[in-house]
Amino acid sequence: MPDQPAKKPVNKSGLLITKNSERALSPAQIEFNRMMKRLENARSKLSREEARLDDYLAMTIRDIMPFIDDIHRINRDIVFLTVNAVKEIKFNKKRRRLLKDLIIERAVDLLHDSCGLDDDDLIKLEKIIEELEPPYEKNRAEKEMARDFEYMRGMLEHAARDLGIDLDVSDLTPDMDPAELESEMSERLRVAVNNAGAKPAKAPRKQTKAQLEKARKLEEQEEARKRDFKSLYKQLAKALHPDLEADPQLKQHKESWMKRLTAAYAAVDLRELLQIEMEWLGEEASNLATAGEEKLKVYCSVLKEQIADVKHQIAWLIDQPQYGLLHRFVNPVVGTLPHPDRIILGLQKSLNHLLSLKNTLQSGGDEVHGMLEQWADDRQRAESNPDCPF
Repeated sequence: MPDQPAKKPVNKSGLLITKNSERALSPAQIEFNRMMKRLENARSKLSREEARLDDYLAMTIRDIMPFIDDIHRINRDIVFLTVNAVKEIKFNKKRRRLLKDLIIERAVDLLHDSCGLDDDDLIKLEKIIEELEPPYEKNRAEKEMARDFEYMRGMLEHAARDLGIDLDVSDLTPDMDPAELESEMSERLRVAVNNAGAKPAKAPRKQTKAQLEKARKLEEQEEARKRDFKSLYKQLAKALHPDLEADPQLKQHKESWMKRLTAAYAAVDLRELLQIEMEWLGEEASNLATAGEEKLKVYCSVLKEQIADVKHQIAWLIDQPQYGLLHRFVNPVVGTLPHPDRIILGLQKSLNHLLSLKNTLQSGGDEVHGMLEQWADDRQRAESNPDCPF
């Protein structure tokens, strides 16, 4: 097994430029130290947030999801019991329709979020929807697809007319795959524009002397950033490249270093390149202390990009696939996760309430009749946002 490059113990300020007793730090050195500290703080914050979400996820799997599984299974039972009750109990036509809507709605919800249910449950729920859904509901999806298609086609024809182009899309049909349909429409418009001869673009406005100078400086800074970052990598690669080492043992050792160096270069991670340089040469931060102002400014620009990238990772960490299970609990307004105890308390209340409803449905009799009539009446009063007990 090849030797791993042992990391030398480094002071927390190992990558900071220390003050020389003879002279104070320059503005670029001060800025470099400030950026390095900000990057370390941002990375520490990212690590803490990852640990927090990992703990939250583990607690969700262990303590919260069993409640949700139980709630879904009880809701499944309530749907099945309600279907049977509606078949056996006499209701007027309006109430029967409202109750069927409630059953369909809850069955659809369970199909979309099927935690705790097995394949047999899902098949039964789909069958219930198929039996209860009125014909006009079954055709709703097709009607919505046709309406969206006509809207897209109208927008395309309108855009073509604005360009003075006669575009025929009569052969396109709404039963095509939506992504394929949109791609085909866009491609036809592009081809038509090219064939018609697009209007020549307006000549760009002449830039002022100040604008040209600013653009030149930005270009020089970008070139310097790329050149100096690449230069540091090349210097280290020359010292660490295993092909330049004759000793077999040292060659294996350098292979490990080279992997780390290559990964840092691919990630444009200046901090890691400097860390490797310091550890390999054993010079603490002497190379940085003697670096020129322009080189330090380049380093600062790279560090600034790294800080922004880490902050972006923190902001969007909760949206990563590994935390998908937590998305159901995120506050839609502020984007935060509530305390797990609050979630469990709310789920426990819902579970107790649903158990009470299930027990009532199982008991049969006039109490069930009255409860279902109440559900139908509640649905009628707030049809757009049903205040349904289950």
